[in-house]
Amino acid sequence: GRRQDAGGDVPRSTTSLMRATLWLTLALGAVYAVTLVPGVRPTPGYRAPIDWWLNMTVDGLVVLVLALRAFADRRDRAAWLVMIAGLVAAFAGSTVYFAHYQHVDPAPGLSWADAGWLLFYVLLAAGLALRLRTRARSMPFSLSLDGLIAGLTAAALAESYVPGAAVPFGADGAVPLTAAYPIADLLLLA
Repeated sequence: GRRQDAGGDVPRSTTSLMRATLWLTLALGAVYAVTLVPGVRPTPGYRAPIDWWLNMTVDGLVVLVLALRAFADRRDRAAWLVMIAGLVAAFAGSTVYFAHYQHVDPAPGLSWADAGWLLFYVLLAAGLALRLRTRARSMPFSLSLDGLIAGLTAAALAESYVPGAAVPFGADGAVPLTAAYPIADLLLLA
């Protein structure tokens, strides 16, 4: 059978596969999230079965869920595909890091892993902009400004009060590459 979805007719098998994949992703993601809570691991530090294999499995499942969503939703397919490309770039960056760069000492200033991770931010922002483009036309402009103000406020509070969220500027006021990640996180939050 087929089911009517936002993008048209979607085979029930696709809907069922998307739902099952989503639940598996949430379950494994919850297990991974629990292992990140301080004091849960018997010994702190990097553990390949958790930090590489479980993390990458969850990342791969997220890509699969979005790919199934892109297949099912013709109306926003371009946005979903751009976000998928961003997640694939991050997945490739993580793979390169875990397979090679985590063993390199000293670590290079800019690596192929960084390229994948930074490309993720650009593509995710572009995908979110595409998703919001059609919805924003029906909203009053003042609501968009309210959202922007709320997002920037949340980003400023996170930068000020969340440990590890502060932007790491260099001693001479220069912005090192490591500052790109929290800045990009805060911009996406906004």
